Amino acid sequence: MKNMYRLIINVYDEIETKLAETGPTFAVDYAKEEVILSFFFLSFANSVFFFL
Repeated sequence: MKNMYRLIINVYDEIETKLAETGPTFAVDYAKEEVILSFFFLSFANSVFFFL
């Protein structure tokens, strides 16, 4: 699970770098949203499985 969080953070960093290089675009903003939602979903799933 720890590696999955690290992977998500790395993808988010790459998106931020692309945003800095190209300026805001719809594709970059959408990708950023997807990464954030994935991170929260994994956090939620992790907490649910912890209590089971």
